[in-house]
Amino acid sequence: MRGTGGSSGGISGQLKYQARVKIIADGGTMAAEAGKITVTNANEVTLLITAATSYKKFDDVSGDPESIVKKQLASAAKKTWTRLRADHVANHQALFRRVTLDLGQSEAMKLPTDERIRRFADGNDPQLAALYYQFGRYLLVSCSRPGGQPATLQGLWNESLNPPWQSKYTININTEMNYWPAESGNLAECVEPLVAMVEDLTVTGAPHRAGRCTGRAAG
Repeated sequence: MRGTGGSSGGISGQLKYQARVKIIADGGTMAAEAGKITVTNANEVTLLITAATSYKKFDDVSGDPESIVKKQLASAAKKTWTRLRADHVANHQALFRRVTLDLGQSEAMKLPTDERIRRFADGNDPQLAALYYQFGRYLLVSCSRPGGQPATLQGLWNESLNPPWQSKYTININTEMNYWPAESGNLAECVEPLVAMVEDLTVTGAPHRAGRCTGRAAG
């Protein structure tokens, strides 16, 4: 899948994107047809999915997403599913397991999550609050890493070219809320994309020097 971001405010979209899927089947047969791939009688099938854009920095979108996704697929295809999963888990846990939070346990832990949420106002489920705290850390670990972009309203989980609220940062409050627990949650590295974006804003938001005014304003 390839394309270019949509236009907005009278400005044509400039950001190109591409996504590719590689299918690795153990046994059976595989056939590619128009718009679909069919795998028959396989023992197992692994789908490798990569995506990239032409974004390099805020004033440069000249990147080549095709070369990026092809390189990523070739690299991933050299590893077994077991190795890919182990690398993923190790990368995640290096950040996630820095913090433990124990607020106590109760019988409510045995209930399904949706039921626990409905009953939470009744009390006696402190572990759900701890779980919710760790879920917030998980989301930040997943979508705000050094070298990438800071967390937006949708983070990385956006399937639309025109998502609700345009997947913006809404820096009057939402961006701050995303990062309130970052450093207290021992995720200082996850703040680096936000700092980098603020530094970009100091360039685009710098005041223009105006000519010196020698007259007196009327009023």
